[in-house]
Amino acid sequence: MSKEIGKGFLIIVGIAILVLIVLLALGWRPTSVGIEAGPVSIELAPATPYPTATIPSNRIQASPTPVPIERFQTISLEPYSELSAPEINLGLAPGQYALSDVPFAVGWKASTQCSHIPERPQSILIETHIAHPRMIYLLLQAGFGWARFRDKKIGEIILHFDNGSTAVTSLSLGYNIRDWARDDNSNVVTIAFSSDLISVWEGVAPDGRPGGIDMLAVRVPPDRVNLVLSGIEIVDVSQSTVGDIDPCIHLLAITVKYVE
Repeated sequence: MSKEIGKGFLIIVGIAILVLIVLLALGWRPTSVGIEAGPVSIELAPATPYPTATIPSNRIQASPTPVPIERFQTISLEPYSELSAPEINLGLAPGQYALSDVPFAVGWKASTQCSHIPERPQSILIETHIAHPRMIYLLLQAGFGWARFRDKKIGEIILHFDNGSTAVTSLSLGYNIRDWARDDNSNVVTIAFSSDLISVWEGVAPDGRPGGIDMLAVRVPPDRVNLVLSGIEIVDVSQSTVGDIDPCIHLLAITVKYVE
């Protein structure tokens, strides 16, 4: 008799477990499961749910940092020129050119006073309005850059900014400016040593003399790059430094590099 009871108990327990497995497979999750079969009581605890990650709805996405774009602005010298019409300078005809990867508008020349053109001013102020300037590129020549003035300061480039401040670069003959001629080093200064000055054009004058045009790069001071460049001034100081109206400064073109 006891064997029949034990066998029946095992059958009941097996059926209960089978039912529980089916219910769990169907998605049922009990708070507790109790199985009673004779003298044995079995209680199953509910399954522990897996934690669910919560993504906040107000999550802030980082915006990409804008990359500054470098641009060039050429400046017309026509309002400041002594010429009545654009000229061909050493074979360089009027027009738009890229010289040493810098764009320039050439043809109009603005000169300071010298023995050849004493009526010209000692100072030429070119008005601008350029935000975030980085570099100023000038096409320059000296006229009547006699050898006796070698290593002498003959001029200044003054950058004017909208907050009233200025930045000054000195022009010294034989350092960052030289005579336009290339064949007469015994009489005029034809060599300059500054790494900021490079030759960008060589040609022949109408009288057959070889000459050249140089590009001077002037860097805007780091504490002024977020200002507005309001003017570029070319100042001839030869009368006060060498006691002579010569040399003169020939400005052939200006281009400003800025970022936006």
